[in-house]
Amino acid sequence: MANILKFVALFLFVLFTQSCNNYIEPIESDLKKSVNPIPPCPESPNCFRVTQYFQTDSSTIFEALKKSVSQTGSKETSVEIESHIITIQAIYRIPVFGWLDDVIIKIESDPSYSGRSIVYLKSSSREGYFDLGVNKRRINRILKKAHKELN
Repeated sequence: MANILKFVALFLFVLFTQSCNNYIEPIESDLKKSVNPIPPCPESPNCFRVTQYFQTDSSTIFEALKKSVSQTGSKETSVEIESHIITIQAIYRIPVFGWLDDVIIKIESDPSYSGRSIVYLKSSSREGYFDLGVNKRRINRILKKAHKELN
């Protein structure tokens, strides 16, 4: 029994700490740097927030991100549209433990952006202090799938 528990613990450790080699580098842009409308992450390391620039209009990136969120295992998703910002909110359930994580994506467009968009993303754990990089990997997977969908 002790060997089985050690194996399970080692398996979970490897599963949650695998390196994320598919990080999407931010795209440089001449768009004005607006204030990120998503609240900042707390001091704890169980949160990841990033800003990305896309060379496409907000409706196209919205469809790609919505599909990416669905493909990455979101349990619940809601969408809100206000003037020039589209918000996608999703809830993820961590397998085995059942903890809940929240993802917020805000897509900002403006006529002065000439068909380009600024996307703000945040993934955070509702409980605990450490997440072993789960939130960062989730955001990177969402972005990678969105980029693949757009190309």
